[in-house]
Formats: sequence, C-alpha cells, structure tokens
Amino acid sequence: MQVPIHPQHISVLSRRRYGVCYACGLKLISSGYHYGYNYGCTECPLSFHIACANSIRRALKRKSHEHDLFYFGTDILRESKRERREREMRMREMERERERREREMRIMRMRMRMRERQH
Repeated sequence: MQVPIHPQHISVLSRRRYGVCYACGLKLISSGYHYGYNYGCTECPLSFHIACANSIRRALKRKSHEHDLFYFGTDILRESKRERREREMRMREMERERERREREMRIMRMRMRMRERQH
C-alpha cells in the first residue's frame, strides 16, 4: 500500500506489536482491533493502524483550511483491559496523592493556628 503521508516506501500488512502509529500517535495494539495487524513500512520503522492507513489515502480538501484533513475514526481509541486497569490505577494513585496533600495542608494550617494562639 502506498501511504501519502510516507510516499517514499511501500507499507505492507504486518503484526508489529509495539510502537505507535505514525499517523495518529496512538499505541499499536497487539490484540483486539484488527487482531493486532497494522501496516508497516518495508524500509523504515514506521507503522500505521489499518484505519489510519486507509483514512490517509482519502484526504479531505477544504478551501477553508490550507492542509489536507484526514478522519481517523474512533475504533483506534479502544483501550485494552490492561491499559484501562493501568489508567485506573494511575488515577487512584493520583487521588491518594491529592488526599495526602490535603491532609498535610490541614495539619499545617492547624499547627499555624496553634502557634498563633500561643503568641
């Protein structure tokens, strides 16, 4: 497949499991969406989601915008179960850190009030 965003080389269907899509910047997914298949350049380390490679072939041209526009769809935004668990775990950690900081601030304010009362 000739991809307009990378016309120097040919991209072929592959099962590259790691890296990011050169078009949209999202992770290549090893399972689920298109069973882990994507398009990869035969000579460079560039890879594309199948949906992105297909979208890139059909540029939307508008007089109101100087660049070509491409639609990448929403299917490539799906998270794997592991990615969702990791994101939720990071969010819980951030919430615990926020709560810890709030407790520290309450303690610090309480100590300041106690010092003010002593003077």
